[in-house]
Amino acid sequence: MHPEAPAPDAPASVPWQPLTLGGVAGFARTSWLRLVVFAYLASLLVGAAAGRSLYTTWYPALDAAIPRLPARAEVRHGRLLWPAETPVLLADNSYLALVVNPAPTRSTGQSADVQFEFRPESLDVSSLLGYVSLPYPAWVVMPLDRMAIEPWWGAWRPHALAGAALLLALALVGEWWLLGLVLALPLRVFTCMLDRAATVGGCWRLGTAAFIPGALLLALGLLLYSAGRLSLADLLLVKLIHLACGLLYAFFAPFKLPPYRVASPFTARARPPAPVTNPFGTEDP
Repeated sequence: MHPEAPAPDAPASVPWQPLTLGGVAGFARTSWLRLVVFAYLASLLVGAAAGRSLYTTWYPALDAAIPRLPARAEVRHGRLLWPAETPVLLADNSYLALVVNPAPTRSTGQSADVQFEFRPESLDVSSLLGYVSLPYPAWVVMPLDRMAIEPWWGAWRPHALAGAALLLALALVGEWWLLGLVLALPLRVFTCMLDRAATVGGCWRLGTAAFIPGALLLALGLLLYSAGRLSLADLLLVKLIHLACGLLYAFFAPFKLPPYRVASPFTARARPPAPVTNPFGTEDP
């Protein structure tokens, strides 16, 4: 295995074009700060697309659900306190459904991509990814009446959207860093097999940067989903393509790294030739 230090005569690469194989490979030979800047810019682009998608898909359902809340309702001591026993469909569109089902033996089914159902002792979330039941914490008191929710939602409506977009962007960057860490050692071995100059840290940066180009595809998929051009299954497929695109960049980008060159110890350094003098000549006075 080659030493960690790259070849001194390898040209420096500045990754100002992170969408190309050469640009992704350039992150292996640049600073962590440059990678952080590009990664967060790409993730914020996806977060903005996700915020736009939430605004056009979930927000209309939430706005329609609040006026249908009763005068008195809450979750207290781990149980739902609702004035009626019959299931209530607060809001329903093709993207989001909000259901209150106080009866433990009744089921309302699912009609949207994502459904939140308030049950007597749990909040049930179902979607294409599966089903999960979240029990109410015993120490939580959550009002569900219109007089409490309506002013709270009016005050926090834009902040909730910005917070959700920012959290998604941070989660996406965390996913890229983790995937880059997983790929660091395999990429280091791969670069050694290719006889390319790279360090373990550089391979980590390269593996992380490999997922940046696919962010554009992910952002486009979110916008098409909010426009009704893609289904939730199609959006999940776009996410898988985003991951596959990152793996392809991680595989082909090392070919763009400079080759590793080691100076031979048997190569003598060239010396300037000694001046030729005439042995029969005389020195000038």
